[in-house]
Amino acid sequence: MVKTLLSLIFSLILHLGALVILFNLWQPIAKWYLEKSPIRGIDVFLSGTYVQYLKDFFTWRFDGWKYIWFSGVPLSKDYPSLYFYLMLPLSNYFGLIQGIQMFAMGAFFTFIAFSYLLYWELSRNRVLAVLLALTTLYSANLYRALVWAGGIPFWTTQAFLPIVMFLIVKFFNTKNRRWFYLAILTTGLGVMGHPQGFV
Repeated sequence: MVKTLLSLIFSLILHLGALVILFNLWQPIAKWYLEKSPIRGIDVFLSGTYVQYLKDFFTWRFDGWKYIWFSGVPLSKDYPSLYFYLMLPLSNYFGLIQGIQMFAMGAFFTFIAFSYLLYWELSRNRVLAVLLALTTLYSANLYRALVWAGGIPFWTTQAFLPIVMFLIVKFFNTKNRRWFYLAILTTGLGVMGHPQGFV
């Protein structure tokens, strides 16, 4: 029992060390992105418009109304808005554009952290998992959409891919259905953020 507990603690410390390495290598990219004021890309402004709208006329998606043109539309018929609600606290604290950018960078680190966990779960080799996560981190295609055209809701949904894959691999490795149910729940959250990007 004690040996198993010590093994678990040691394993968690090694995982934490790997995530610290990835965090330190992610920071220069995040710093560069956050210093752009505002970053090039149309969707910083599109997301900013939606977030500002919720700040000015806060309502829940199921009973809200979006006042545009001559009458408007029910908010439930508009674009999926989970991320815009999640961006609100950051935009209230850091400002509209900076808050949106910080949300995007948080999703970026989530993507990298769960990519590492997915690679580790598949290979059971921490060094290989860190190396693969680094190649993922420095892949131009990962953040090209974020810089070029924005697409923050689409781009942020990428973070759900390694999370869901990790949960499914965990399910197959352990045969514990809780991992599968968690993958289903996570998939639903991804669809609420951007259905096309998730599919």
